[in-house]
Amino acid sequence: MITTFLLQDTRERMRGSVCFDQRQRGIALVVALIFLLMLTILGVSAMNTSALEGRMAGNTQENNRAFQGAESALEKVWKDGAIFKSFTQVGETITDPSSPHTYTGATVNVDVTWEATVPSKRTNDPINSGKYSTAIFSMKSASKTATNAEALVVQGVDRVVPGPASNQ
Repeated sequence: MITTFLLQDTRERMRGSVCFDQRQRGIALVVALIFLLMLTILGVSAMNTSALEGRMAGNTQENNRAFQGAESALEKVWKDGAIFKSFTQVGETITDPSSPHTYTGATVNVDVTWEATVPSKRTNDPINSGKYSTAIFSMKSASKTATNAEALVVQGVDRVVPGPASNQ
């Protein structure tokens, strides 16, 4: 009889636990779906962030390309020096005849303005004193890439020129 009682008690406990497990299976499914939804949202936001960072890197690269093109054009005009011989009066602006330049995928235009002429600093040389002056120029380089990234570089330069300082 004691054995029958224990057997019946064990059966009742098992029935209760089976009912308890059946209720838990539905909750576990809901929790798993919520967790899966959270992981999906996290993955989508990570992909969006990655795509945005890629676009930002591309824009930075294009801006750098435009800047480098503008700098290269200024350096070429400065080293060539031919444009500086074309000026006739102070205040005159000349566009580089070889413009537009193309550097690293950027189209560049260069303008040079003769700002002033000042006496040269060679005052300690009595032989050449007054034979030279310094012409001050402003060089402006505007660059634009195919993706519309733009750069503007303005640089002041000076060149020693023969003759006394005159701002004509």
